Formats: sequence, structure tokens, C-alpha cells
Amino acid sequence: ENSTTEKEKRTTQTEKKHRTTEHPRYGAEHQMDAFLAWCRQVMGIRTSLVVQTFPYPNYWKLYKEQEERYETDDDYLDNDDEDQTNDEEDDTLHVRGLAAAHDIRVGEVVMTIPMHAMLSVQTTIDHDPVLSGVIGPEARRKYGWDQIDDADFELPLLIVALLYHRSLGPVSPLAHYIQTILLPSPIDHMPFLWSKETLRLNANDRIQRIARGIQRDIRDMYQAVMMILIEQHPHVFGSSEEVDWPYSFEKFQWGFAMVQSRHWHLPVMDFDP
Repeated sequence: ENSTTEKEKRTTQTEKKHRTTEHPRYGAEHQMDAFLAWCRQVMGIRTSLVVQTFPYPNYWKLYKEQEERYETDDDYLDNDDEDQTNDEEDDTLHVRGLAAAHDIRVGEVVMTIPMHAMLSVQTTIDHDPVLSGVIGPEARRKYGWDQIDDADFELPLLIVALLYHRSLGPVSPLAHYIQTILLPSPIDHMPFLWSKETLRLNANDRIQRIARGIQRDIRDMYQAVMMILIEQHPHVFGSSEEVDWPYSFEKFQWGFAMVQSRHWHLPVMDFDP
């Protein structure tokens, strides 16, 4: 009996390790379930959709391979498909997305989001006890960040808010959301996050120009907003000498990728002037 019990224990431990380490998507799916539960129970979001992981073509890899074949094979267009090697695993990304939990009827509302659950300058910054004091309406007027209806500064301000809540860890009221965007995602397929050397080796001239243009825009945002806040409010944003500083330019780049990929302009009468 003892040997059987020990064997069962080892089997359970092996299965647990298999699920959490060899198959990280198991843990990610569990975390997404917890996130959706938080959305419903705390944020008041109602939806018939569920989060799933979908296979998605690795268009960047396919594009690179096509470019290489064009450059090295004059007879590329005449080659048969069977002559072109294709690693199915490498050509597929696994991305998160929304799926219907049941057949959707015509006219059915699939999601309702309360105003307070939207991550915006008004909800995430102006109602936060700390952020409202450093980048709230008065601060935005002081720095001239409220010109042109905040449009030019909405993105960097939301990046600052995201980095602030990330720095709070589990005590942040947005901790469940932060944890979901910290899950592995294919950000290595975003050329504007690449180093100069990686960009030079892996992208053609056109993509390099676009990526460098975005990098310049991110640098300008960082200088125009983040650097001012760091200088004016070191008690909130700390110092660049800190280990794993939450407001480094590299973290700001990550914040840009997260906000930009999830940023939508919605006509909300209570928000828009």
C-alpha cells in the first residue's frame, strides 16, 4: 500500500509539472478564466464570449522566407510547392482571442462594458488617488498636455498609467488585467521592439524605415512625458538607478506595444467634449 501511495504521489507530481512547465498554455488558460471571472464579478462586464488560444499564421516568418527565396532563386515563381520546405510548427503562432460560447443570434448583444470598467484617461488616471495628482486634469493643463483634446498625449499617459499599475504588483486594482498582458505574447514579431542589429539582419529597407519611425515616436513620447514626470515626481516614479526600474525606456516600449495593440477610440458622449 505504501509503495502504491508513493507511486500515486509521484504520478500526480509529474502530471502537475507536465501541465505547468511543459505546457505553459495550461497555466495561461487557467489565468484567463480567473481574469474573466474578475471582469464579471468586480468590473461588471457581461459577455457570452470566452477567451481561447487560436493557431495563427506566422506571417512575419513566411514573409522573410519569401523575401529570401526571391533574392536567392531566380526561378522561385516556377518552383512547385512540394519543393518549398515548410515547418508547420514554426509557421504557426498561438494567440489569444475571443470566441463565442454558443451560437449568436441576430441582434444579440455579446458584451456590455460599464463606463467605469473602460481603461481611459478619465477612469484610470483622473479617478486614481495617486495618478490624478501627477497626470490628472490640473497637471495636464500645467504641462500643456490637454491641448487638441488630449489626443496627442492620450497614448503616452495611458502607458504611464499601465507602468504604474504594473509596478504596484498584486496590490494594484488592475492586477488581474496586468497579469494577463504579462502572459507570453508574440511581441518578438513587432520590429519596432527590436535592437538595431536585429532589425538590420531581419528586415528589409522598408520595414526598417517604418520600425525606426515608430521607435523615434516612442522616444519622443518618453522624453515629452515620462522624463518630465520622473523629474517632477521622483517619489512616485523613482530613479533610473533602481534595479529593474519600472519606468525605463525599455519598459515604456513594452507599454507602448501593449496599449497601442489594445487602444480603440470609441464615441462616448460622457467622455468626449
